[in-house]
Parts: sequence; C-alpha cells; structure tokens
Amino acid sequence: MKKISLMAAFIAVAAIFASCEKQPTAVTPENMGSTVKLTGYVRIIKMKSDKKKDTTFVKNQEIAVLYGTQVGEKMTYRPYVATTDKKGFYSIDLGCPVGQTIDKVKVEYSAYEETYVIPKGKSDPIATDAYFYGSAEKTNLAAPQAYNLDFFVTAQDYVGGPDQN
Repeated sequence: MKKISLMAAFIAVAAIFASCEKQPTAVTPENMGSTVKLTGYVRIIKMKSDKKKDTTFVKNQEIAVLYGTQVGEKMTYRPYVATTDKKGFYSIDLGCPVGQTIDKVKVEYSAYEETYVIPKGKSDPIATDAYFYGSAEKTNLAAPQAYNLDFFVTAQDYVGGPDQN
C-alpha cells in the first residue's frame, strides 16, 4: 500500500511539472502581447551635374531602428534593423506590453556616396564623395498602432572636396 501511495505521489508531481508552460526567454514582438508598427519611405537628396537636386528612394538597404526606454533621466536604446524594399519602403513591428507605450523610437540611415558640389567662387559643380545622414523620431508610441516615419537623407560632410557655396 505504501508503494502505491508513493507511486501516486510521484505521478502527481510529474503531472504538475509536465503541465507547466515554458515561459519565453527572449523578448520578441510575438511574446509581448501587442506591437507598434513603424513604416515609411527613405529618400536621399543629391545634387546632379546640372545643378538640379535629385531625390531618389533608398532601395534594398538596412536602416537602424532604435527603440528607446526612459529609466529615470536616462534614455536607453535597443537597436533593431529594418530593410527597405525595391521602392524604398520599410516596415518593422516592435513589441510593446499591452497598455504601455514605447518612450521613443528613432529610425536613421547613413551612406557614403558620390554627389556634386559647387566650389566657392565657381559656378559649375564638380563630383565629390560625401557622407549622407538622415533620421526621424517619434515619442510616446502606443500599442497596438502603426506610425509612419518617412525621412530624407542629405549630405552632411564632403570628403576631399572643395569648400562649397
């Protein structure tokens, strides 16, 4: 009889452990309960040799997505990556606990590309390389919602080129 009681207790304990659901260890949009969707177009603005501005979509490129959480006076960011498609459009879902907000999200893109610049005292543009950068940000994003963050990328610093007008 003692063996049967011991066996029954063992089976009961085993059943309890078997019925426990494994908790997720990584925080992902799927296990957060709700998501914030970010979408947008990324465009780059360059000068052409004819002095006109050329605005094109940033196609098939990775852009940085920074998910910010305010802790006291300090903003802490978690990095993600989104990729633009052949039309320059990106879309990413970020996990957000139900009933809470994401304090801040920033999307950004940088590139090193050729463009044209007009040197000081000259009227004709010349080709030069430049560092391009652009970003957009939004604060207090609530889930479940979608937010559009389009942005432009412009030349920030010319490499080895002349001073510009």
